[in-house]
Amino acid sequence: MLRAERLEVAYGGVIALQDCSLEVGEGDCLAVLGANGAGKSTLLRTLARSVRQRSGHLWWDGTRIDRWAADRAARHGIALVPEGRRLFSGLSVRENLEVGAARLPGSEVEGRLTEVLRWLPELGQRLDLPAGRLSGGEQQMAGIGRALMGGPRLLLVDELSLGLAPLVTRRIYEILARIATGGIAVILVEQYTDLALAAAGRALVLEKGRVAFTGTADELRRRPELLETAYLGRELLARAPEAARSGAAPAAGGRRRGAGDGRRWPAVAEVLLHLEAPEKRRIEEQARAAGVDVDEWIRRMIRESAAAPELWER
Repeated sequence: MLRAERLEVAYGGVIALQDCSLEVGEGDCLAVLGANGAGKSTLLRTLARSVRQRSGHLWWDGTRIDRWAADRAARHGIALVPEGRRLFSGLSVRENLEVGAARLPGSEVEGRLTEVLRWLPELGQRLDLPAGRLSGGEQQMAGIGRALMGGPRLLLVDELSLGLAPLVTRRIYEILARIATGGIAVILVEQYTDLALAAAGRALVLEKGRVAFTGTADELRRRPELLETAYLGRELLARAPEAARSGAAPAAGGRRRGAGDGRRWPAVAEVLLHLEAPEKRRIEEQARAAGVDVDEWIRRMIRESAAAPELWER
């Protein structure tokens, strides 16, 4: 149904996506995983044709769509649920859903709404409320519902769990599973790898804009090092030099110098951080506010904790 071949996307002189290929068919569910900045959202926007690739090709039902605009892609059944939902907060839920049916004849809108509410029954009692008064989970459902109103064949969902409680996220995954069972293909960008791999038959891991893995969800589960990359990215994995990893004795004082670079390595050779998506985003925001990268911000927090021993006693 949709095939992408060696896509490359750049913003100005910065390459955001490079040599990226994928394929999805009817009823497929593909999870796109990767650390922040890996190119996940860029990939979805490119597939939805709101971003034009610099090179590479896209096919839809065997037709090249490299030059299609986003509205044409939507008319042919490619629907994007953007990060943050982007509902019209002052309009009612019904009106927001009807926006997604703009290309349908007026006589078909009510029937399509009834079908969408079968997938999303929680919205049935909220149709007359302003969308801005919905909970985060209900807003995500409304965003999905708006995309479904156009009768898509491919649903692109960006940052599904952003700002949602785990129980709400699980409920939305149940809805997406039913949607895929109905024949609509789903490509979802997600930070919760366990949930994504439980829902998706296949997975794609992006690292710095390149495909680090593509295959079945079961295959990815057997690659723990790639799961770490998918969740945090290699920059957040504090790797020690080869000698430290091989178990060689540390230098005097519990420290070891890097190979020729003058850096000093701590006694702890490797630290893996497991953070929920909201925690990770909060750290990234704090790092940006301090004007440093995430690695340096985490190191500062560790140093400050070490300087206050009472914190370790709690």
